[in-house]
Amino acid sequence: MFQKAILFISLTLSLTSLSYADKKQTLSLRDGSVIGVSYNLIEKWSDDCKKGDGEACYKVGRAWSDHNAVEFIDMFESYKYMKLGCQKKNGEACFCLGKKYSKGIGTIVNENRAIKSLECAIKKGAKGAEEELEKVKHQKPVKSNYHL
Repeated sequence: MFQKAILFISLTLSLTSLSYADKKQTLSLRDGSVIGVSYNLIEKWSDDCKKGDGEACYKVGRAWSDHNAVEFIDMFESYKYMKLGCQKKNGEACFCLGKKYSKGIGTIVNENRAIKSLECAIKKGAKGAEEELEKVKHQKPVKSNYHL
């Protein structure tokens, strides 16, 4: 009985992995564009991020939070790459990081860091950053969700 259960679980996982591998992977960016992605491309962006490319950091951060781009989303990884992108002065990454701080997604709620990140996003011309900053400044204290 135990061996049959293990075999069933193993076959189910194998079929799930096969069906995911056949699925067309896409990544939606904040500007509304959708691009095709692969794990190799995400790995390349990750390497480029480590070399100082803020746009690559932003794309990896988006990928980790998009179930169409990766098999399992990981909000902490998304937060980590958005933080790197913002440190490299990418406006879109700063915008997303500000939202993560304001809502406690992948990190704890931190209103001061949310404001600082959104102010950087405004300086870099990220669309919607001013509106988001006003929301953060006027929101009631948020209990941290700390979604990982």
